[in-house]
Amino acid sequence: MEHGSRTRLMTATVLVVVFGAGIMLGVAADGTLSASSTDSSVAVTEEPNEEAPRRSTPMYERVGPDAEQSALIDSIVLEYRAQMDELHDEFRGAYNPRYQALVSDTRETIMGVFSPEQAAQYQELFEERDRKRSERKNDRD
Repeated sequence: MEHGSRTRLMTATVLVVVFGAGIMLGVAADGTLSASSTDSSVAVTEEPNEEAPRRSTPMYERVGPDAEQSALIDSIVLEYRAQMDELHDEFRGAYNPRYQALVSDTRETIMGVFSPEQAAQYQELFEERDRKRSERKNDRD
């Protein structure tokens, strides 16, 4: 009986690890863990738009500031945005290589689970996604 329990425990552990790796990979592929250049105090939500992504009204504007308050808030946002951009650059420099290595290791480990055909398809999906991201970035620039 002890052997069966140990086998079930190992199976459950493997499933949790594979599931966790899949979640990490999905998040990494989606880019939701990447640093954002928007401070949470001035965060805006995105609204769908057919032409280009458009941001909704910042929360501080939803409160209804008068012209003087808006001018002060704009200067505050500009000052802190520059500081946040600098901080994000620092984070990217310090952590992006480790982050990319972890994502790469996760992908390679997952590819080891697949058959050669599945692994090739998996790799092609990432290459296609990367190509589309690059095209979108070039279109924005």
